[in-house]
Amino acid sequence: MTRTVVLLVGSLLLTAGCDPGWRYRVLGAQMVDDPSRTRYALESHGVGATVRGWLFSADVSIDLELTNRGPGPLYIDTSLLRAVDARGSNLRMIEGYRVPEGIRTMPVILNVGESSRVQRAFAASPFSGLRRNPDLKVITLFIDGMTRAGQPIPLQVTLEWE
Repeated sequence: MTRTVVLLVGSLLLTAGCDPGWRYRVLGAQMVDDPSRTRYALESHGVGATVRGWLFSADVSIDLELTNRGPGPLYIDTSLLRAVDARGSNLRMIEGYRVPEGIRTMPVILNVGESSRVQRAFAASPFSGLRRNPDLKVITLFIDGMTRAGQPIPLQVTLEWE
């Protein structure tokens, strides 16, 4: 009996300590054929977006590539990317998140056909008790800092866990 209790408690602790590592799919987007990772592509207002999202440990990570497919330059302030959970609460961007080399992160200007990648991490609690945190089932990204010819370009992307 004692051995069973020890095994049960040990299993629960081991399970709770494991990283959930789930991925998100992008609603209303096409999956990109890429054998190394799952990405989704969509287009809105002359802006192409390729998105990959996943939860790993205690953060939701977003890899976003924006491409100017419209007429004229596209101005993007990449710091104005925010993520909102299923309750409508803003997720806190993790400060000091290391941006890989070659990814521009300050305001950028994209001419037609040019792209820029943005990677961000947002703090998140993956579990609610022994289940996945239902607040993280749907994450909505808002890219608030895009303009073309002085006009704001709204871009919203909805991700749902797989």
